[in-house]
Amino acid sequence: MNEAQAIELISAAFAAQWPAASGHVPFVLENRTLNRVTPPVGADTFAFLTTQHTLSEQRTSGDPGTRYVERAGWIVVKLWGPAGAGRAGTAALAGAVRAIFEMARLDPPDGSESLDTLASLTTEIGTDGRWYMTMVRTPFSYFETK
Repeated sequence: MNEAQAIELISAAFAAQWPAASGHVPFVLENRTLNRVTPPVGADTFAFLTTQHTLSEQRTSGDPGTRYVERAGWIVVKLWGPAGAGRAGTAALAGAVRAIFEMARLDPPDGSESLDTLASLTTEIGTDGRWYMTMVRTPFSYFETK
């Protein structure tokens, strides 16, 4: 698996599972709306998914095509809800994010090495006057053959 495949695998898993897990809360995938976060029309609550690679480390040596590089990063889902509506709404959505990504194994369609995740971290960001935001970050790693 390479970086582009990992991003698409994460995005596909979220797009497939989020509607049912969240009760059909609208969502935006990174760089699918000109890289701007805008709420879907008429939405008072929505989610925004992004993937951030953070680390690459060579794990084996040898001939080309047999070396493994471990790639790691964060799956980040930002959750917006209406300000003044309390934290329970975004907290429930944080649980939906964890149900999708926490300690999960995402298998790519080509049968290559899986992408594995660890426990998620939820951070309550707070309000900006209009929105209340919560962020859920889930660490991931996978191996790329070089």
